[in-house]
Amino acid sequence: MAKSRTIFVCDACGYQSPKWSGRCPQCDAWNTLEEMRQTPSRGRHSGTDAPQHPPVPLTAIPADDDQ
Repeated sequence: MAKSRTIFVCDACGYQSPKWSGRCPQCDAWNTLEEMRQTPSRGRHSGTDAPQHPPVPLTAIPADDDQ
């Protein structure tokens, strides 16, 4: 079984960091990073990483003459 890891997520903007800091480096908000446990996903395309649409063959995509 894989180990879970700790990440810190900003409440204001959603920035994720492996380490805690007093100020979010993305939105400069103070004391907004909260500790969360992240468990590794099983498989290559699980959860939100799964493709939204099935693959389409290149021959099915119309070619444009414009460059």
